[in-house]
Amino acid sequence: MILSIPVLLALGGALLFLVRNAGMKLMHAIMGVVLGAQISTTVFAREVGFAVDAVGRLVHAVLS
Repeated sequence: MILSIPVLLALGGALLFLVRNAGMKLMHAIMGVVLGAQISTTVFAREVGFAVDAVGRLVHAVLS
């Protein structure tokens, strides 16, 4: 399961915020991206996908 474009943009925006405003080092951000890419190819990606879908359904139900 591949994360949708809005989710990827939100994660990228959060990472950019952490680097620019919260003082996160760029090297730590790069390592986080690499680790996230490695984890996305494991069985954890399916569980994360289920969690993202559940949050999406919850937000849709609340805002509808």
